[in-house]
Amino acid sequence: AIIAAWVEPYLPPVPASEAPAEGCVRVTSTDAKFTTIVESSGHSFLADEPLKVGGTDLGPTPYDLLLSALGTCTAMTIKLVA
Repeated sequence: AIIAAWVEPYLPPVPASEAPAEGCVRVTSTDAKFTTIVESSGHSFLADEPLKVGGTDLGPTPYDLLLSALGTCTAMTIKLVA
């Protein structure tokens, strides 16, 4: 939060309607401690941390997202070559 407060005046605002470029992901902090908005390929969702570590549990953790990416990539590859 301290770094975000310090750097915010130096960053230009990003128009809300401007989607991230193809192959890019936009990650936006919220007022909540860990809750983050993730935008990619026309989709958006929340990432967060569980209540037990100070999050609000509104979305998967970064570790959950990493494991999901690896698992879905493996499953889709198996279907592709099967």
